[in-house]
Amino acid sequence: MLVLRSPCRILKSPHLSHRKALSDVSRATYPPVARALPFAFSEEQAILRLSIAASFRSFGNGAFRSLCATYFPSLGFKPIRPVQIQALYLPAWIIDAEVQADGWLSGDTDGAQTSSPAKTTVTASLQESYMPGFAFDPLSRFAFSPGQADVPRFVPWSESLLHQHGSDIQCLPFTHSPFALVDAARSLSFQQATVSSKVRFDPPTVTSNFFAAYPILIPVYLMRYEAEFLLPDKYSFAGIVEAYNPQWRRSRSILEEAQYQFFISSFGDSQEENFEQHFARIRHLTARPGFFRDGETELAAWLDAAAARKDALGMYHAAHFGDAGVDWDDMRVRPYTAEERKANRGWLGVRILNATFDDLRMRAAESRTLRRVPTSDPPAERNVEETPGATDEVSRVLREALQTSKFPEPAWFTEWARQNAGEKRTSN
Repeated sequence: MLVLRSPCRILKSPHLSHRKALSDVSRATYPPVARALPFAFSEEQAILRLSIAASFRSFGNGAFRSLCATYFPSLGFKPIRPVQIQALYLPAWIIDAEVQADGWLSGDTDGAQTSSPAKTTVTASLQESYMPGFAFDPLSRFAFSPGQADVPRFVPWSESLLHQHGSDIQCLPFTHSPFALVDAARSLSFQQATVSSKVRFDPPTVTSNFFAAYPILIPVYLMRYEAEFLLPDKYSFAGIVEAYNPQWRRSRSILEEAQYQFFISSFGDSQEENFEQHFARIRHLTARPGFFRDGETELAAWLDAAAARKDALGMYHAAHFGDAGVDWDDMRVRPYTAEERKANRGWLGVRILNATFDDLRMRAAESRTLRRVPTSDPPAERNVEETPGATDEVSRVLREALQTSKFPEPAWFTEWARQNAGEKRTSN
């Protein structure tokens, strides 16, 4: 079997800078703060995982033996095989952040219909969001984010991970960090900042109140297949299999056509369009006044579409990093450990409770306002005071939760904020 010296030979990029970055993958090194998922299965199991779908993409060539090899291994059939395969670590970032911006909301905001857009301040709390740490289409257009069940499997990076299951592992380098995303958002035009027909934000007002980024490494197998079917040249396509799930039959996979663009029926869940894409995970969205219904869903869908756009990360890298690379001394780069995540997300949770409490306190104050309500007799008027009821009870519970919270502002963030006091930062 031919083993690749560079993933460029499987998935070609038109950008010379990207090719240069990928040509040195074997020499890529990672800092101690990085965490990696070990490879959970071998090349042979990865080939089996993709063999049925690959056989259908190869015009049915090897379909029967691939089915038998996958589901009836004792029969001794051999599956369709790629002409090239490479075990590879993909660098990525997990993001916990709180981002704020002025925006305009229209339509159904907090149950009230508004005919014209209302300007408000929107605060979004993101947790476990995903961003590729490299710029190379099409790999960087997919969210290879692990599930919660996979999180305990992360281990500190070490060179012992360069050889697993009989394979030499190649490593893509980190070429950028997510800390320039706020600057990228500020540079958008007003048209680009239109999230939906109901939501639009003001790019220059975007700021981050909290930002933690965890560097992680995702194990995958890259494969290239060739087939011939009444075509002047061999039909070539690439396959990708995530390699961290011990139940290899359930690992997510992608097949992407590299030359001829026409419909070919596929098998199972290997179609690219069925690869679930979740870059942004928004835990909470606050809009003053009140909460914006379905805002989390609309904003997350907009961010996912932007992240999956062709060469989105290539343009991001060129605009904000160039040859500079990642500043590993930035205190916002955090290890992806249970203790670190608990402290940072606990603090974000406190901020969410604080925002919710402030909002309910405003509502309670409004509900206590005496209103003059006309009776059946026009000249006569009477004062009516609305009963606080459930609003007061919820406020009391939130107040107690805030008072008993054991999650102070992380010390590293306090120090980072002190050193970057010129940047806008919302106080607690």
